[in-house]
Amino acid sequence: MNGAGQAVTQVRGRYQLDASTFYHFNKSFAIFAAGENLTNRYVLKYAYYGNQFLYAEDSGRRFKLGVRATF
Repeated sequence: MNGAGQAVTQVRGRYQLDASTFYHFNKSFAIFAAGENLTNRYVLKYAYYGNQFLYAEDSGRRFKLGVRATF
């Protein structure tokens, strides 16, 4: 339910490809790499009807590298 002055925004369904990998040196220490939205898909937003395009949101590809340690 919408209040006064609020518009309905529809987000078109999409897919994105994510990947991650870990390398465990031992029980306590590991490194990892991850990539999100590798296909670089846009989020498409529409008003109430599908023919009322509002905008495309580009979050871009994201990459992470890190270390995990337990004590």
